[in-house]
Amino acid sequence: LNIEKFISSPDGAGKAYRTGDRVVMDADGWFYFLNRFDYQVKVRGYRIELGEIETALNGCPEIVQSVVMAVPDKSGQNTLIVWYTPADEASEENTIVQSCKKRMSAQMPDYMIPSQWVRLSSFPLTPNGKINRNALPKPGEQKPVSASSNAATETLNPTQEMIKKLWEEALQVKNIRLDDDFFELGGHSILAVKIMVDLEKLTRLKLPLAVLFTSPTVRKLSMLYESPETEEHWNPIVPLYTTGKNKPLYFAHGISGNVFKYHALAQRLGHDQPSYGLQAYGLNGKDTPFHDMTEMASYHVEEIRKFQPVGPYYLAGGSFGGYLAYEMARQLTYAGHEVPFLCLFDIDAGKKKDFLPAGVKQLVDAQLKAERMVKRAFELAMADKEERNKYFEARKKMQQRNNDIESWLEKHKMAEMIGQESAAYFRRIEEACHDALMSYKIQPFDGDVLLIRANEGYFNNEYDDELGWTNVVRGRVSTEIVKGDHNSIFWEPNVDQLAKVVAGYLRSTIR
Repeated sequence: LNIEKFISSPDGAGKAYRTGDRVVMDADGWFYFLNRFDYQVKVRGYRIELGEIETALNGCPEIVQSVVMAVPDKSGQNTLIVWYTPADEASEENTIVQSCKKRMSAQMPDYMIPSQWVRLSSFPLTPNGKINRNALPKPGEQKPVSASSNAATETLNPTQEMIKKLWEEALQVKNIRLDDDFFELGGHSILAVKIMVDLEKLTRLKLPLAVLFTSPTVRKLSMLYESPETEEHWNPIVPLYTTGKNKPLYFAHGISGNVFKYHALAQRLGHDQPSYGLQAYGLNGKDTPFHDMTEMASYHVEEIRKFQPVGPYYLAGGSFGGYLAYEMARQLTYAGHEVPFLCLFDIDAGKKKDFLPAGVKQLVDAQLKAERMVKRAFELAMADKEERNKYFEARKKMQQRNNDIESWLEKHKMAEMIGQESAAYFRRIEEACHDALMSYKIQPFDGDVLLIRANEGYFNNEYDDELGWTNVVRGRVSTEIVKGDHNSIFWEPNVDQLAKVVAGYLRSTIR
């Protein structure tokens, strides 16, 4: 620890102590404290500076001082909790919380607003007079505040009571009202899966995860479970961001059939840019999912034309969703509709040799295979036994990865939380999408494409910087490289750069 904290002074004169404070220095040599390096945490996949939240809280006139920490909930996911002292002891707890939340929502995204608030008369201090974070009361030792002080006066029916209880347990928030928003209370996609699976077990009714986007309150969600015509409430078009006068941008679902990956990006495209996700047909647990990309695209084209009868149409998609969005764009333009914006996130159309005549392609394949075999044989001959074993193990894993489906549940270890039986339901969607992708033959598109490439992408395409899309796209292919890998380009902190690029191109195509 001493070696880590006591470093060589920049001017070479002895040692310097690394305090962990983040500061800026002006031209006169004055230092201005910003926050602490060691108070950076990850919540719901977003990297967050706790000091930034505390600064916003301390700017609220209702609060004298605050401390924010990320505490794991029962599912192991971090939840933001704030301990605070009020400026006026006579002020009602709920009034303080709601006023501060409203002020903070104008300064930062919702995932940075604490979901649990603990009121203190004073903070525990260390002998040096600093706040003793280790001595703060644990979340279970204080009664978490509710979104309203009159929650106890509301009359709930059995369905509402059931949902309220599940929410309070998952979110670790008590006294939830009928009209409190799931996401404002700290809800996220991981908790959404658990809650919806639990509700399915209790009601024997399966609803898509995305109903929490459209019915994010106890009152609205209970109506779906109480209605005898519940299946009619299922909609493939999921609102991600509804504010704005521009034509909407539609995000095609990934191989899991869900659209949660686009949520953070949609919030950052500007106040005038509404965005919607297209979730897979069959997520309601009743309909049989499509196993053909053309049929899948045709279904979504029909749905967005019902929702938006007049174009132009703006489309985007990542991974599997990129190919689905591409096929949708093809069908729309073939039918005479304008698609001025098509964004593909980190996917390829094939290498140059894939577009050569059959005979020439065979010769190129044979030449490349021979070159690889000679190179591999030379490398193995020069390697020791341990290196050879590592090589064969890596080849085995690569082959297995190429043959397997990248399961959303397995990636996030969701099957352990919801059980194998529930996981099989999601697996059915993934297998259908996998079949559609494997049988899909990319055809030409009469339009422009924005291709987003991850700088840590796994593509090793030596033939084409545009990953083969210039061979099928008859318009212009614009390539932009952003930070992150195939998945993390949609996560904090990389999503900010991604949003800037996408928003810039969107503005240039607005009709």
